[in-house]
Amino acid sequence: MNIQLWDKVKEFTTLDGWAMDEIKQKFPFVGVAGTPVVLEYLGHSNIMVGAIDNLDILRDVYRIDPALSDEEALQAYIAVRTAPPPDPEPSAEERIAAALEFMNLEQFGFASFVEVERNFDRGLWSEAMVSEAVTKGAITPAEFADITGDA
Repeated sequence: MNIQLWDKVKEFTTLDGWAMDEIKQKFPFVGVAGTPVVLEYLGHSNIMVGAIDNLDILRDVYRIDPALSDEEALQAYIAVRTAPPPDPEPSAEERIAAALEFMNLEQFGFASFVEVERNFDRGLWSEAMVSEAVTKGAITPAEFADITGDA
């Protein structure tokens, strides 16, 4: 990903073949003095642009601190764009499986460390449920601390 602030001097074209005059017509903020313009170049090209954005609007959309300099705000925007996607919410099947695994723990006293840790990390088991795994002898107090971060 090659995202940069435009210096307002270097000319570029778009994937659609628009030259600077057409770009300024379609994106009026490009020609406004003092408006920081973000260009996302295609591949390693420093001529062909795939996206043109107003950094002030990106600050609002991505809740980037307005006190940051334009360069710092650009780095914050790039960090958001390149961050890995969040884990998906647990599915109904995962919720049912976690509930059945807890029932198995309560009735038979069995759950593996991996099951307990996974269910806690995914938000399917509470800290009290993990504590029950200690009470039933499925995990040790040290493993409880590893899973929950509590002593």
